[in-house]
Order: sequence, then structure tokens, then C-alpha cells
Amino acid sequence: MRLRRTAAGLILLVLLLPGLALAEEARHLPFNKQTVYNYFRKVEEAKRTVPVELKPEDYKRRICQLYVDVLKQTGYDFNATVQNAAQYGERSGRRLDDPRFLFLVGVFQYPPDAFVQLGLLSKPVRDAVMAYLAP
Repeated sequence: MRLRRTAAGLILLVLLLPGLALAEEARHLPFNKQTVYNYFRKVEEAKRTVPVELKPEDYKRRICQLYVDVLKQTGYDFNATVQNAAQYGERSGRRLDDPRFLFLVGVFQYPPDAFVQLGLLSKPVRDAVMAYLAP
């Protein structure tokens, strides 16, 4: 009886290991001017489908969600992308040449707090964005 339980446990473990190996770390958008441009082009196309007659709060929610969804459709994680941009972005006077800075400024037409309230961005990443964008 004990041998059967052990064997069943081993079989279950063998079946679960491939699934655990497939679990990847959240991927961020590779930052260059072309990928950032393509991302915002897709966002603009998706914005055309959002009705402007919505209440302001509903419209804000839809637009914030849209930024996340467009990135997710291309296989990247919003939280990881924002974190990477805030962590490795240019900190000198050449920010306008930095695709990470352009990404952050483009995404946060609404404050990062709006994304946190909607559960689209974690608080530590929001703090990193605020520290990066602060003058």
C-alpha cells in the first residue's frame, strides 16, 4: 500500500515537472525606437474601437486596460516592461533619445496611480516609475 502511494506520488511529480519547466519569467518589451513605435501604433489602432461616449471614469479604465492588453497580445508583460523601463532608463539629459523614457511618457497619459487602482500595475513598480520620472 505504501509502495503504491510512493509510486503514485512519483508519477504525479514526473507529470508536473514539464509544466513547471515551461513556466517562464515575465518578459518585457525589447526596447528600441522601432518596437516602441510599433507598440504605440497598435495602441492607437485599438483606441479607435473605444467609444468616446463613455463616462470619463469608464473611458479611463478602458484606455488603461488597453495599454496592458496590447502589450499582452504581443507576448509581453506590462508590469515587467514598465519595471524594466523605469529601472534601466536614461537618467541624464538625453532622455528624449531613450526608448524606455518615451515608452513611460507615452503609457502614462493617466497617472501610474490609476493603473495601480485598477490592479494593472504593482505598487513597487509604480514607485520606481515615479522616482524615474521625478525631476
